Amino acid sequence: MSVQNPYLRKIYYGLALDPIHVGTGGYRLGEVDLTIVREPGSNLPKIPGSSLAGSARAYTAMATNRYRREKRYDADDQKIRYISCAGKGGEDGSEHCGEIDCPVCTTYGFTIGPQNRSFHGLAQFYDAQILFFPVHSMVGPVWVTSPQVLAEAGYALPPEQELTGDTLRVAAGLGSLEQGLNLGWLFLKVEDGDLDTAAIWSALGLPDDLARIRERLVLVPDHIFPIVVDSNLEVRTSVSIDPATGAAEEGALFTYEAMPRGTVLRFPIVYHNPQHYLFPVREGDETKPVPFPAERDFAWVQGNVEKGLRLMEYLGVGGMSTRGFGRLRVLGLEEGGA
Repeated sequence: MSVQNPYLRKIYYGLALDPIHVGTGGYRLGEVDLTIVREPGSNLPKIPGSSLAGSARAYTAMATNRYRREKRYDADDQKIRYISCAGKGGEDGSEHCGEIDCPVCTTYGFTIGPQNRSFHGLAQFYDAQILFFPVHSMVGPVWVTSPQVLAEAGYALPPEQELTGDTLRVAAGLGSLEQGLNLGWLFLKVEDGDLDTAAIWSALGLPDDLARIRERLVLVPDHIFPIVVDSNLEVRTSVSIDPATGAAEEGALFTYEAMPRGTVLRFPIVYHNPQHYLFPVREGDETKPVPFPAERDFAWVQGNVEKGLRLMEYLGVGGMSTRGFGRLRVLGLEEGGA
């Protein structure tokens, strides 16, 4: 990659290994108390880029031994303080190291208030949006998508694959469905002609890990897709337990929703070229901007991020992680990133 290129954009695909709950931050009146984040226009659930970046930062810090470190502050090395490059760095950011060779502070950015020193970071995260959504049907589990979802991902349906009315088109692997197909409670007629999944996989560059769902793909109209998704989210009910009695607390029953296991998501990350930036290095009481070493390139930044993305498969993203929620397997990671 040439030094002249200011950025490198890479598309990642994620497979939910557990239900994923990224909450809106409070209770709402309705069928579910704790709702998940959605797109305002389409009402489709998503994982915000900020949630991905926050989790990735913490996991990169773990993978690079920057999650908790000792730092000595006085001349005789008697005073020791623990710092961490994960998170926001304390109330004023002073717990971030802010070193030019730190794989966390340089990749994700930092702000140290007392020193009036900050760096915006070299990795730019965007929202993870649903690409294929799992739904139960009379022929077993299928994965649903829509023309608009595919178009936003980079694949425009050819005219012969377009839908007419409230119908759906299915992959050849689902066989002949002359009577139609149900998606949960919703029953729709099937269009003649199989869905060209080979063209979709080729155009989007989907990883081999998703090959098993290729012949179980279903295309529905854009106006029906949000209905299918909203009707098939996982909803759980929990209750708080009184530690004194071991019984449920009165009035403590609550419900929460999540994207189900098997959901396929798509999100881009933009990596900035370190050679286009100056890094604020602290020298005494002053801050001096210096260029990054020549060996710092896109591969270094990408490798730092992917060390964090790998751990999402085990440590999760979003809330309720201690209740069996959150694991996300990010597919197509470069070898040697961990």
